[in-house]
Amino acid sequence: MNQLETASSQEKTASINQALKVLNEAAETSSDEIRTMVEKDFLKFKHLLAEIKPSMSEALSGLQQTTNESFGQAKKSVNHAAHTHPWLFVGVAIAIASLTGFIFANKIRR
Repeated sequence: MNQLETASSQEKTASINQALKVLNEAAETSSDEIRTMVEKDFLKFKHLLAEIKPSMSEALSGLQQTTNESFGQAKKSVNHAAHTHPWLFVGVAIAIASLTGFIFANKIRR
C-alpha cells in the first residue's frame, strides 16, 4: 500500500509541477501582451498631446487675454464708482470692519 501511495503522490507532484509550468508560461505571455498594449496606448497618448498642444496654447492665451480685459474693465468701473460716490465706499468699509470686529469679539468672549 505504501508503494501505491508513493506512486500516487509522485504523480500528483508531477501533475502539479506541470500545471505550475503551464501557468508560468501563460503569465509570461500575458505580461508581454499587456506591456505591448500599454506601450502602444502610451505612444498614442503622447502623439495626441503633441497634436493638441498648439491649440491648447492658443486657448490659454485667449483666456488670459480675456481675463486681463475683464479685470481691467472691472478695475476702471470700481475706480469710477469710488470717485463718484466715495462716502458709499467708506460706509461699506466701516460696516464690514464693524461686523468683523463684532464676530471676533464674540469668539473671544466664549
